[in-house]
Amino acid sequence: MAWRSRMVWVGAAALVVSTSAGLVAPASADTLSPAPAPTVTPGVTSLMVEWDPADPAYPVPVGIRTYTVELSLPKWHRHWNAGGDSSLAITGLNPATAFVATVHAFDDGTEVMTSVPSSPVQPVMPAAPAKVSVVPGNKQVTVSWAVSAGAGGYVVFRDGAEVGTTSRRVATFVDTGLTNGIVHRYRVVARSGFFHPRRGTATSGSTASSPRSFVRPATTPKAPTGLTGIANDRSALLRWTATPAADNGGQAVTNYVVVLGNSRVLPPCRSGVTDPCSSLPPGATAAWPSRLVLNLGPENAYRFRVRAENVMGQSGNSGRTKPIRPTAVSPPFSMGMRGRSITALQQRLMWAGLGDHVTGVFDSETRSQVRHLQGKFLYDQTGVVGPGTWSLLNRITRDKGVLPASCLSDSLCISKTQRILRKVVNGVVVRTVDARFGPEGDEDLATAEGLFSVDYKDGCSDGASPSSYESMMAHCHVSTEYKTPMPWSLFFNGGQAVHYSYYFNQDGYWGNSHGCVNVRDWDGVYWIYQNTPVGTPVYVYW
Repeated sequence: MAWRSRMVWVGAAALVVSTSAGLVAPASADTLSPAPAPTVTPGVTSLMVEWDPADPAYPVPVGIRTYTVELSLPKWHRHWNAGGDSSLAITGLNPATAFVATVHAFDDGTEVMTSVPSSPVQPVMPAAPAKVSVVPGNKQVTVSWAVSAGAGGYVVFRDGAEVGTTSRRVATFVDTGLTNGIVHRYRVVARSGFFHPRRGTATSGSTASSPRSFVRPATTPKAPTGLTGIANDRSALLRWTATPAADNGGQAVTNYVVVLGNSRVLPPCRSGVTDPCSSLPPGATAAWPSRLVLNLGPENAYRFRVRAENVMGQSGNSGRTKPIRPTAVSPPFSMGMRGRSITALQQRLMWAGLGDHVTGVFDSETRSQVRHLQGKFLYDQTGVVGPGTWSLLNRITRDKGVLPASCLSDSLCISKTQRILRKVVNGVVVRTVDARFGPEGDEDLATAEGLFSVDYKDGCSDGASPSSYESMMAHCHVSTEYKTPMPWSLFFNGGQAVHYSYYFNQDGYWGNSHGCVNVRDWDGVYWIYQNTPVGTPVYVYW
């Protein structure tokens, strides 16, 4: 119960005029001299008042049944009932005001003791709201912050003007009715919500958060920039600079649309589509800044534009590419032939991991690469590119020049389709080796697909030789399950690892691994082992 009273001193006695109970009683004639002042500790919009009943100045001839704490200012005071306790926390106070605390002791409504008033003590202001964040949306911005201890509520300001308030438990505010594309700045103020001594109404002491950076409500993205195109066999590879979310009011780009000419939007490529269409690189999301445009007519000139897309809609068109003229490659190709078709052949052989020999002339090195390709996929090794070999090469190099999105940092990029392992550093292929896998369809032996990382490594000691099975058994890691050597092992999925395979080197693609990624190039896998630390991403895909 809170007491509101005023003391009227008459000689040695006092009358307590109670506005809540209407009691008027004389104090005991044995009332003692004033007790010591209480201890007052400031808190956030609060005061902790404490006193010591064991102090010799407090005992009285009659039992003390209750205490009250009086906070006072000039021309104002208020009592709080402490019951029989010797301390009282008083909350919801004005942090801009210094209060004087006095303790009163009562016995059956009769005041029998009054302490000396404390020195003026001022409560602490609520802390400024922290972790203020702003998220732009469609014609609105959501402002949120961490709750401030002792705050009675919050006031949100936009560009210096108040735009809304929340209660003490609500630490978020949605500012609506905004114009997309206009930049704003926000700050949040914690108000104390104290009881005002003169008006008896809630009002606000305040502490502002640090103003947030400028925020632009979400809008459609800006058009992509830096668009380039490369002609391929009946196709074109397009690349551009990704549109940053900061250009879209914080809303990230979710897709890019390829436009042929000025307005023809190309659909995604699907089975059975024969008209021009756009295809993503393997493993890439729709927000990846590259597309392969397929089904283009040979020798025609094409110009492309690109649009960025987010939740708000599409940007305008980017600038146009220069005219792109896809090549038309018609096999067979053999020794001595030259021209653009041979250049296209050599480019695809290069992307299949068979070297970097691009001269436009079908020479002995090109023939050797063709034979390697044919043997790798169990074709007759004629060295001549007929329709079957050309169809195979087109299938495994469909996305020529485009790495999967998961392979664009330092990684081991392993293609089951091409049967190769690429060592990638900073998005650049620095080494390529042939790879063999576990049999597809076998749940126990198929090589796992997906994104992994190198968990641990196990190499070979001195004395290991690729020509000696016994030396590998003696000096390299040996499979505990299959009792075969696994030189230069890079484990990435439990017992599955990238490693040199004696049998792959002997038998080629007539066999399979037991689930590992076999490599038959001793020097190549040793170099990869030496230059691939634990933790390196490993991406296995079709």
